[in-house]
Amino acid sequence: MKAGHLPYLALSVLLLGAAVFTTIADRTVGMQLLQQAESFRQRGQYDRAAERYQALLQDARSQYGADSARVADALDCQAALFMDEHKYSLAEGNYLQARVIREHLFGLESMQTLESLFKLGALYTDRSNFGEAETTYARALPLAEKLEKMPPSDPLKLLSERVLGPGDPELARLLSDIGWMYGKQGNYVKSEQAYKRALAIRQRALGEKHPSTRKNLEDLELLYSLERKFSSGK
Repeated sequence: MKAGHLPYLALSVLLLGAAVFTTIADRTVGMQLLQQAESFRQRGQYDRAAERYQALLQDARSQYGADSARVADALDCQAALFMDEHKYSLAEGNYLQARVIREHLFGLESMQTLESLFKLGALYTDRSNFGEAETTYARALPLAEKLEKMPPSDPLKLLSERVLGPGDPELARLLSDIGWMYGKQGNYVKSEQAYKRALAIRQRALGEKHPSTRKNLEDLELLYSLERKFSSGK
């Protein structure tokens, strides 16, 4: 390397270090706002939580841009507060905005988009808006089935699975949500089919003793008890 290149190299290293420091500092601000918001939310101090979530959203837009993944995450966090406050229209609006951002950034057939569909489906089911819930899950199910067949590519997820073991498969999670939706409608046949399919995936991927597998079995037992109760006319 020529001597004349050394100052430029030093400058590049300095700029890179500054960029890394700035990124860490930006994330620290966001994490602090999120932790404060979650703390207020858990204590039921919704007004103070709302201020922090709004500041988190503004910080994400300022630091990363209006259509960034950080903004989508902040919208989801704020939507959770809206759910606690029973402001369901506002929560739906946030989830829809986050889904559009993720579709634009990651594509229609991405794990990130699937996560948005999870949240929307759960919201619609919780509000007994079964038409929207079924439409959302009808779109999510083939996507989850496709992604289930693909090898994981997220480095953080791979590292997490090496350290903590495999996480609950997305397809099983989705099928459980679908089972919940049909059970809430009183469609016990379709609910049972979804729960059983989820259980088979979890038994194969996680084993019988995993908490998700046990919870799946409990959901089936509850479904059977409801089915017996209503079939007997009690």
